[in-house]
Amino acid sequence: MLQSINSGGAVVDIGHGLTLSLGEDGRWQVVGANGTWSLEGERDFYRAVTLLEKSFAEASEAVHRCSMARPNSRPFQFEAVVKMALQSATDHWASLALEWFPHLLRDQRKALTNELRAVIDSRWASQKVRQHADRELKQLTD
Repeated sequence: MLQSINSGGAVVDIGHGLTLSLGEDGRWQVVGANGTWSLEGERDFYRAVTLLEKSFAEASEAVHRCSMARPNSRPFQFEAVVKMALQSATDHWASLALEWFPHLLRDQRKALTNELRAVIDSRWASQKVRQHADRELKQLTD
């Protein structure tokens, strides 16, 4: 855990008592009642999946505003949040991730084809979520 430091109080409320902010080193971090966690590796972004409960436009605008306060900040990895949600094996998070999916860059979407296939073949995902994942995969291969 890191000490909770952010850029001039610029934070993004990601729900469930969590906030997203920039650490002193320019890395994104999630801050909650139980501590502060740096989002260094792709897998760390599971801590930020609650951001998916916002629309992509709202989330990207909030992240952009926060990052403007720190010129040395690293770009936020929206695709890592989507990936972690698709790998979560929960219908709720996968459904929200699929709502964000079209907003990612094409290369980022293509990098998630294995995750889409896993959702399509899963037993935990609802028919609606599996069909949505299948539509997104087909659009990538057209």
